[in-house]
Amino acid sequence: MVTQVGIDIGNSSIKVVGLRKQFLSKKRILVFGIEYIPKEITQDKKAELVRKALDKAGISVQRVNISVSGPNVICRYIRLPVMHRYELARALELEWDNYISLKIDEVIWDYILLDKFKDPTGHKYMQVLIVAVKKNFIEERINLLKAAGLEAQLIDVDALALVNAFKINQPSLDSQLTILLNLGEYFT
Repeated sequence: MVTQVGIDIGNSSIKVVGLRKQFLSKKRILVFGIEYIPKEITQDKKAELVRKALDKAGISVQRVNISVSGPNVICRYIRLPVMHRYELARALELEWDNYISLKIDEVIWDYILLDKFKDPTGHKYMQVLIVAVKKNFIEERINLLKAAGLEAQLIDVDALALVNAFKINQPSLDSQLTILLNLGEYFT
């Protein structure tokens, strides 16, 4: 039984990966499928390639995880004075134009509080990660998944997903200098 599925819809290929749990075992097996994308392709044909990649990997789930990257995605670390969580979203909206070059109504956005700290003068701050993705880019991905008979369970940013996967699988290397590279055909 496949428990989690990730799909990378790149410019040159569609890659799927799944974790399969063995019955009565704690071990998980990684399953993988890839389909290369021709230069000129319709969304319907791309949806077929998604299904083919899933079939190659032996995956038959409806809910999948995807990630986004490239110029349609903006990530910013923002330092703000400490405030209540219920005030944070409004504060980010007020500060929007100082950090994000896209209009707030053109994007789907989210944030996470990363840390609270004091500066050398004793002022309390919090560090927030804000991510904004163009709405039409997300809608295009979701429509592609729907055409393939799938539903997005989670949408992440490529670079953040890579770091999280690395930290989960290599926790002992947290204190060492490590470089992770995500090399794509158009974006690195």
